[in-house]
Amino acid sequence: MKKNKKNKIIIIIDSGIGGLYLFKYIKNLNKNCIYIMDNDGFPYGNKNYLYIYKRIYKIILLIKKKYKINLLIIACNTASITCINILKKKFNFKIIGTFPNIEKAKKKTKNKNILLLGTFITINSNYLMKKNKKNKKFNIIKYYSSTLVEEAEKKIVKNKINKKKIKNIFNKIIKKKIIPDTIILGCTHFSFLQKEIKKIFKKKIYFINYFSNIKKKIKKYLSKKNEKTKKFFFYTKKFFLNLNFYNIIKNKYNFNYIKKIKI
Repeated sequence: MKKNKKNKIIIIIDSGIGGLYLFKYIKNLNKNCIYIMDNDGFPYGNKNYLYIYKRIYKIILLIKKKYKINLLIIACNTASITCINILKKKFNFKIIGTFPNIEKAKKKTKNKNILLLGTFITINSNYLMKKNKKNKKFNIIKYYSSTLVEEAEKKIVKNKINKKKIKNIFNKIIKKKIIPDTIILGCTHFSFLQKEIKKIFKKKIYFINYFSNIKKKIKKYLSKKNEKTKKFFFYTKKFFLNLNFYNIIKNKYNFNYIKKIKI
């Protein structure tokens, strides 16, 4: 990593590939960007608050030594809910988090049944408890699944997916006969599973992911000038970089540089 404090840079961090859904929006716009896959801490969803904060704090300190950070995007609902406020106090650059967009779900639902998918920490957080107090006329079905996170990761990294596992997860919800018409994807990984989830429900489902909630916030940090930019992909744990995943991050997402960083 060459020292370069002249060019401002956007950082996107997640424990896995969930943030790549957001990176698709940024990659063709003119801004230097680093995507950090903290796979040594994967998944954040079953870790405690202090662990998540310490991981992200150490990673950002490392990047900050080499680059002038213009914007940090925490592309993980769990990490955003647990530690964004303390991170904002520690750093003087703009920090944006990803959160379940309950307000949008309230506007879109017709039958008042909303399924909130997330990690254990996310759906049991104080953040959502406060939101739910205002939603008494809506039926918010909260459901967490680490299996869904793992299946999303396998789909992108290994080009494998267990559709039967995914179907079994949602069969438990369907059997309750309270079928939602709106699903909040409260984990960034779940955006990659929309097609699979849609096939399971026998009715039209409106999906709400984190991207719609932060698109306007990040737009002003993206330059429209025709300037040469670089895209970096860093990961924190050595893993088998198979050909499928390498081609995806190199060709589909156009990363110029792929490297393991030591935390």
